[in-house]
Amino acid sequence: MRALIDSGPSSFALATMLTVQIVGLVSAWLARLAEGTARQTICQFFFFASLAIVGVTTVTSCATQRGGWFLCGTTLAVMVLVATWDLGASVRHKASHAMAPADSAR
Repeated sequence: MRALIDSGPSSFALATMLTVQIVGLVSAWLARLAEGTARQTICQFFFFASLAIVGVTTVTSCATQRGGWFLCGTTLAVMVLVATWDLGASVRHKASHAMAPADSAR
């Protein structure tokens, strides 16, 4: 078992890990794009399934690789940020200031 860990990842394992990372980031982006549309539910399901797979990949890479976990962990963090960052807040904030009456007392 130790020889397998020390030998490093095979090209198949590396390709699989990179594919999982790309699919995870795409799923996060799709979940954001589908917000408020009819496809929102399916995109959110795809995102949460991808989030779980990226999480398992991160834990697995922590156990089997010396430095490969960094990419997985970064992808996991970016996925969470993309999914939770409210991009519409700045638009709502600007709109509320544009519609506010001017203060004539100043």
